[in-house]
Amino acid sequence: IQFSGSIGIRWYGLAYVTGFICAFFFMKWFSQKKISPLTVEQASDFLTTLILGVLIGGRLGYALFYSQELLTDFRGDFPFWGVLAVWEGGMASHGGFLGVMVACLYFSWKHKIQFPHLGDLTVVGAMIGIFLGRIANFINGELMGKICAPDFPLAVKFPQDIYRWIGYSPNKLSRLKEVAAELNISPTKWNQWIDNVPLYKSQLYNFTDQIIAQVQAGNHQVIEALRPALEPRHPSQLYASLTEGLIPLVITFILWKKPRKPGVIGSLYLIIY
Repeated sequence: IQFSGSIGIRWYGLAYVTGFICAFFFMKWFSQKKISPLTVEQASDFLTTLILGVLIGGRLGYALFYSQELLTDFRGDFPFWGVLAVWEGGMASHGGFLGVMVACLYFSWKHKIQFPHLGDLTVVGAMIGIFLGRIANFINGELMGKICAPDFPLAVKFPQDIYRWIGYSPNKLSRLKEVAAELNISPTKWNQWIDNVPLYKSQLYNFTDQIIAQVQAGNHQVIEALRPALEPRHPSQLYASLTEGLIPLVITFILWKKPRKPGVIGSLYLIIY
């Protein structure tokens, strides 16, 4: 759902929000069952602290490790600083991890609750978030798997695969000749673009955006023209959603039914992960 040019509701954002909401209800249930020493009110405060840790850590991590120009990107309009423009993309998972660590340490110090136990509670939310986040990656065509046999039962052709061709496999762009024709790009212009990819990179990325939009809009002609150009791949995002999210969640949830020494659940999750 798009509200303006750069602001809207995204699948990955929904995964984050849903993960946080589910994590709160797990923490609330643990509090009511006396599995956790946190009160329901503390669980709410802890979740708020974690959200801040994820967002601040993830965004600062992205700026520090991948896009240092954001640190000096001061603007005349809202949000006035590039680091705060989170809707423009860019969150580093390891930055978010460090932010969560700091959030847990702070909450442990403030409320005198064992840090390992807070870690146990945190990984519950993390598993839900990872499960949903990997499904969002699948919908977005991100983190796609390796090429597989066309007759493999779970094979998927991702239109987003062509983004990578521009930077890494420009020789594959010639496969999109029929797609270019469907989008009213003349053969002369198309040959000019693929013969000099570095010079026409922005046009090719815009062309790719058009293809994705047409596929998502259900344009049958574009879909059929694109289908033979794409290679079947493993839906590795769905594999990861199960092995990194759902399966560890089920295992650790079963163990959670009986009170455990603080740190056991978090350690077990890291081992499984």
